[in-house]
Amino acid sequence: MIQNPLQTAMASLSVFDIYCLEGRFQSAPNFKFEDFADIKAQTRNEVKQALVMQLENGQKMLRVQMDVAVRWLAKDEITERALVEAVFAAEYLFSGELEKASMDAFALNAVPHHVWPYWREYVASQSTRMSLPKLTIPLAVPGKSETAWPPVE
Repeated sequence: MIQNPLQTAMASLSVFDIYCLEGRFQSAPNFKFEDFADIKAQTRNEVKQALVMQLENGQKMLRVQMDVAVRWLAKDEITERALVEAVFAAEYLFSGELEKASMDAFALNAVPHHVWPYWREYVASQSTRMSLPKLTIPLAVPGKSETAWPPVE
């Protein structure tokens, strides 16, 4: 039976580690006192880089970096009132050889689902520390990678 590139990668890679490489957050002065009923939130996510590394023990590892962000917009849907951004790394150990197509398919289709719970927790904890309105990031990863902010709905 012939497997597609994603299935091949999923059979050959196992999670080694997922962690936050960097994070940034900011809030407009006095934002916590505004009427949150008119505030809109937007999210974006993008798989930025996937590279194969050789560990000291000779084993190969795939490291994928993913940028994620959420911002709170004022009623005018243009003015940014707060922002939380992070870069996560997801690392996977190889149990065999993989072609580039398999690694790319895995990075774009599987890694966002692995990183997403860490991102949701990061947003929840940072927004609480910043006294921002409670925001629940959806359980499911948005369907496509966004390099720029999507249109406000």
